[in-house]
Amino acid sequence: MHLRRSRAGRPRALEKAPVVIADGHHRWQTALQYRNERRAAEGLGPWDLQLMFLVDASRWGPSLLPIHRVVGGIDATAALEAMAPVVRAEPAPRGNPERLAEELAARRARGRSFAMFDHYGAWWLTITDPAAERAALPAERSAAWRDLDVSVLHSLVFDKLLGGIKPRFVHSATEAANEVKSGEATLGFLLAPMPFDAVRAVAEAGEAMPPKSTFFVPKPATGVVMRALD
Repeated sequence: MHLRRSRAGRPRALEKAPVVIADGHHRWQTALQYRNERRAAEGLGPWDLQLMFLVDASRWGPSLLPIHRVVGGIDATAALEAMAPVVRAEPAPRGNPERLAEELAARRARGRSFAMFDHYGAWWLTITDPAAERAALPAERSAAWRDLDVSVLHSLVFDKLLGGIKPRFVHSATEAANEVKSGEATLGFLLAPMPFDAVRAVAEAGEAMPPKSTFFVPKPATGVVMRALD
């Protein structure tokens, strides 16, 4: 890998550019807290500057990969029965988990959809009761946040229909399938990739994304740039 580093010739060109924190808002909050503590004790200093990796979303745009969910303690029969009043389940191909994820992404272009699978079968999940979906989502959240697939999956499916079941997070469909195969989980839930505009809309509404909702690429390699705190 060849890395070219140069100093920004016109730093003020970024002065009025909106910046969306796509990943790591908790790190940003920690950096601000550290800055405030040092500033209160010592005044202005290097802690007033923050290290960040910026991507021009209008030209290249980050790719957003989904983070999937796995759960235990409930089987497919019980889950399908609990979801039946407001969710339509259709058989889906159970073979290659990555192919299932690709097909889900294509289906998402036609409307909100999820995939669920166990060790034996897989299903497409579609919400059939918009009123139930709206009622399950927190009223205090913005419309942009409430429209996220991950918000609907957690608020309606996990919290309401499945009785507050707590999912774990996995970064690939294959990893989810392996957990189900090994018995570490009983069900896997796949989400489709999220458009960047959805993330931007949530940020513009003054909110943070739900936990573990997206995995952004490109990411700089760890250690490419280091900063000493003192």
